[in-house]
Amino acid sequence: MIFSSTQGLKNSSSNRSTLVPNRRLVTWGFHRQRWASIGLYTFGGMITAAGHHLYYSKISGTTVSSTYDQQWALRFGTALTLLAIGLLRAALVKSYNQYIWRIFRYKTISIGGIDRIISLTSDFTGFLRLELYKQAWLAVGIAGLSWCIPFAGIAPPSTLSIVPGMMVETYPEALSVLDWKDTGWAMDYWSNAAATQILHVGTQIAGGRAVLPLSAPALNSSYSVQFYGPSLQCSDADQSHQSAFDHYTAGALNEFGTVTYAQGVEISKSNSDSSSVYEGPISFLVYSAFVPDVGWFGEGEFFPSTPASIPWSPDLPAEYTQGQDNLQLWFQTAQNSIVCSLSNTSFLLDIEILDKVQAIIQREVQTAYLSTFFTFVNTLSGNVSLQQSSGDELSLKLDDSNVMNTALSACPEFMLWFDTPSFSDPKSSIYGINLSGNITNNIFPDNVSICRNGSLLRAIEDLANNITISMLGSADLTVQREGPVNVTTPCNIYEYNNLNLVISYAAAIIATILSVSIGLFALYENGVSHSTSFSAILSTTRSTRLSDLTEGHSLGAEPLAKYIGDLRLRFGLLDHESDEKALPYEDLGIVRQAGFGVEGHVDKLRSGQVCF
Repeated sequence: MIFSSTQGLKNSSSNRSTLVPNRRLVTWGFHRQRWASIGLYTFGGMITAAGHHLYYSKISGTTVSSTYDQQWALRFGTALTLLAIGLLRAALVKSYNQYIWRIFRYKTISIGGIDRIISLTSDFTGFLRLELYKQAWLAVGIAGLSWCIPFAGIAPPSTLSIVPGMMVETYPEALSVLDWKDTGWAMDYWSNAAATQILHVGTQIAGGRAVLPLSAPALNSSYSVQFYGPSLQCSDADQSHQSAFDHYTAGALNEFGTVTYAQGVEISKSNSDSSSVYEGPISFLVYSAFVPDVGWFGEGEFFPSTPASIPWSPDLPAEYTQGQDNLQLWFQTAQNSIVCSLSNTSFLLDIEILDKVQAIIQREVQTAYLSTFFTFVNTLSGNVSLQQSSGDELSLKLDDSNVMNTALSACPEFMLWFDTPSFSDPKSSIYGINLSGNITNNIFPDNVSICRNGSLLRAIEDLANNITISMLGSADLTVQREGPVNVTTPCNIYEYNNLNLVISYAAAIIATILSVSIGLFALYENGVSHSTSFSAILSTTRSTRLSDLTEGHSLGAEPLAKYIGDLRLRFGLLDHESDEKALPYEDLGIVRQAGFGVEGHVDKLRSGQVCF
């Protein structure tokens, strides 16, 4: 017992330590295991959440091999969620327990309120006590977070789902490659006709198909193939070629009354027809394609100048054709002159066949082919011209080219005579034919988008490439070679939506860090680590006055008597029960007991203060 009465003080010696005989004083300082556990719980929760994210990221996009694996992947994710949320909540509750003891030191709270504060993280009814919102509002907030953190565990397990997908595996399969030694490539030199199989392919492509269907090495497969094959390389006529084209168009005007756009502009400006010797009705050149006459192709092999269907001969004098490449196809439109040469081209293709739908991408085209060239000639050669029929309408005069059956007829070059700004003057005419009115196109397709690559020059190259590529689909022109094929098969795959997981864990971690910061600050301020264990309550409620007040309630049974519940306590330095009024204990050198005391009989306890 301490000697705290007035009589005891009067009879004491000058040595004040004798006032506390045989007392064990409290030891200040907090054990590192206590505060370290808060940090370890927090860090462990964060590491577990990160591990959950990494685990789901690793298996995302992989195939679900069996129902058993699927179930265990979801179970493992759920276990990680429970562990992460459990660790974070444990850190928060430990921090809360440190903070409430700081409240007990600074606030006088009823016994009923203290009960609610201690159990607030486990008993939700404590939030109904209004006293707490006034005396311990921050503790209410931290306890509220401890109830909300488990909700952060709802979304993470469900961020991994099973969705339909495709699995790609590579197998060696037989692929078709062009076999230039096959007899199917041979042309009939007596009739100067292309091989039947090649001509058939060219006709189908010219009819509007991009590329003929190729045989699939496997269902839903993709592969790459590279080969050399014939194609046309086109360019605008250079100066040497242009002189031959000028000779050609001049002959067409004088002999057949067919004018180009440039000739029409010149005639319209001069308003004269004296430059022409043609006496019949005139026509407007739209398209003319031919092989220039180069005479002998090789010893004993005559190379024809043009198919017999072309009504006017492109027979050019030797001065224009001498030294020219003999495998060329020339094009004259209303305004442009184009020269296309047969080329040996390297094709690099990515071919994908999915659900019987074929997709071919020409990744690269780099710059035996006579039969193929004649297929190009058969598809593209011939003439197309227009004439005035009645009023402001134009009609076809010549239509002896297969080009009218292709998408090339939708190219802008075919539309020139229907858009004639050079003849906007009503007085302008070409041999008496006035083109200044609005001329309606009812001949050529009005959808320019089907003209591949937007110009006749590039569309011709594209058409020639498609004819060559389509030959891969002919068994008569190909041979089988083994190559790698990517086969795609339907399967179930894991899909991870990381956003919901990150948001959920981030909210829980932020709430925990804020609570831990408050708890560690309270731990530092308190000077010791606290808990709400039985031993802690036993050690801090040894006041005789409290024992007297709770007499008859030693069972701790509920409900608590109202007069006890309303009794206001504070944790601090206790007055001696026999003193009728507060004494200057510190000045008198009297060491007091620390614990919960009744309001008016307890003083503030400072960290490091001597007490027992």
